[in-house]
Amino acid sequence: MDLRVRLVPLEGMEARFLHPLAANVLEVIGGPVMVEPVPLAKKRPGDWVAALGAAFPDDRWVVGVGFLSRGPLIAFGGGRVAVVRADRLIDSDGRRWLSRLMKAVNHAIGRLVGLEACPSDCVMGPVDTVQALDARPRFFCDGCRKALEASLRAPGSPPG
Repeated sequence: MDLRVRLVPLEGMEARFLHPLAANVLEVIGGPVMVEPVPLAKKRPGDWVAALGAAFPDDRWVVGVGFLSRGPLIAFGGGRVAVVRADRLIDSDGRRWLSRLMKAVNHAIGRLVGLEACPSDCVMGPVDTVQALDARPRFFCDGCRKALEASLRAPGSPPG
């Protein structure tokens, strides 16, 4: 299977909440995308990246999403694994929370593909705070979209 993205619920995140994120990834990045819970022992925030990489060694990109309570908004490792902290994105408006999660996952995948920070009105702009994430669109600008598509088309290209 040419699986591009695996979304994994972590720490308190139910798999059902990742299905809208999978639809978002399918729309924005393309497929295939899979949501798969995996039984992993509770980890310290920095250990999730290594645990996911070990659990899914053959996947191109793995993004874990959970309520981790510590660590950066998005953590990266190994050029193909990212972890998004859903607890940093909580809002009383569930739609805003979902929008933030979508943007954070799209940004994480862009970084895994090798995209850098973008000065345009793009999901690849800085997202180090919730306010910065709220100000960003969910989609990639034309330049980042072209770079993303080139990376996805490249035969045998290394992950990330």
